Amino acid sequence: RHGEGSVTVDGRVHVEQGRVTDLDLLIQANQLSFDADVLAALPAAMQSQLASLHASGKFDARVRLDIEPAEQKIGYDAVLSFERAFVRHDAFPLAVREVKGKVRVTPDKFFLDNL
Repeated sequence: RHGEGSVTVDGRVHVEQGRVTDLDLLIQANQLSFDADVLAALPAAMQSQLASLHASGKFDARVRLDIEPAEQKIGYDAVLSFERAFVRHDAFPLAVREVKGKVRVTPDKFFLDNL
């Protein structure tokens, strides 16, 4: 739990000689708030993308994490669903209130869906 929200994690992590050699996790969250604790729990690249939204309100999330063993690079595919949120993206600094829709974030793309 995180405040009023809940988080579940399912999957596997395999470590050999101090290195993660296999990672496949599904993280699901319900009714989380956009706060510093939530941002700190995310991979660095995702932190900066989500921070650029300057979002507030509650959201649900479904995040898939995996790893490229040769590069030791964590990949992710995250879908955030929200209702009645507040968003002001750095690239479009006009505040938007009562936002409903989805945001999908991958290491190299950022999608807005049904906003």
